Amino acid sequence: MRGKMEIIQPQVPQETENYLNFKGTGASLFEIYLVNILLGMVTLGLYYPWGRARLLKYIYGETSFYGNRLAFHGTGREMFVGFIKALIIIIVFYGFLIYNLLSYQDELENSSGDMELIANAFLTFMIYLYGLLGLFFLTIVPLAIHGALKYRLAKTSWRGIRLGYRGIRSSLFGIYIRDFLLSVITLGIYTSWFKVNLRKYILSNIRFGNVTFSYEGAGSDLFVINLKGIILSFLTLGIYSFWYLKDLYNFYVDNIRVHQNGQTFKVSSSATVGGIFELLVLNWFIVTFTFGLGTPWALSRSLKFYMGNALVEGGFNPDLVTQTEEEYNDALAEDLTDMFDLAII
Repeated sequence: MRGKMEIIQPQVPQETENYLNFKGTGASLFEIYLVNILLGMVTLGLYYPWGRARLLKYIYGETSFYGNRLAFHGTGREMFVGFIKALIIIIVFYGFLIYNLLSYQDELENSSGDMELIANAFLTFMIYLYGLLGLFFLTIVPLAIHGALKYRLAKTSWRGIRLGYRGIRSSLFGIYIRDFLLSVITLGIYTSWFKVNLRKYILSNIRFGNVTFSYEGAGSDLFVINLKGIILSFLTLGIYSFWYLKDLYNFYVDNIRVHQNGQTFKVSSSATVGGIFELLVLNWFIVTFTFGLGTPWALSRSLKFYMGNALVEGGFNPDLVTQTEEEYNDALAEDLTDMFDLAII
């Protein structure tokens, strides 16, 4: 089955070997989405891990760097094991919540209609409930990010050379907890530093064979971009939001550094406000006026735009990339990040 819908593609630079490119199509993505949905319904959701693996294989397989495609080697079986483990964790957690809710109901029944006791019991329960939810997500999110990075990158290759993630779980956990609490204490002000610190740690531990990465962005710069973007977007009734999104994309891309054999290469963005405007507005029309059926085309356009507007500046030699990473097969965190819709990079 091939879709007949013709979609205007986003503006990206003319392809050269230096660019990261997505060559897939919305029609092919639609086929995958449709099959995944139908088989998911027939199998009562059990097909989900195989569908997820199929989607990732397609997206990675249609991603080209220096003229060669990436490959994703994860399997539905591996992801099914991770899916079951993740499901057990979630069921146990929500079972614990239900148990506490039933205990709260018993406490209400024993209050004999005393409004003060009921109010105190309700307040105590809500504090306990939100504290429990916060503790759960505060614990599970950094662990899920760490595990998903380790699994997904270990299952990704280019020219047969595996990528990898060498981060330490406890280190990432410490950064996440510290910066999250600082963000709460400062009423969200520290969030910009939180995001930058997390990105610095993750990128510094990603390996592309013998190639390493670093991130040079500063939390103060991101804070200024966010502050200016939010204020001006509000004052212009949202018009400035396209400049805001362009500044965010450029900040995240322009500060990436690639290190190879003692040399450092800058990654730069060529995104423009016009390109962002065209991408987002047309994607909105595609999704809205097809009642969601155009989502695969919108995704394809987004991947083409964001990949096509990031390039490694001259001098990087792909022929000098050599194998350094080992295999890794635990897909538990991959399923957790997808269930909670977490962006891991």
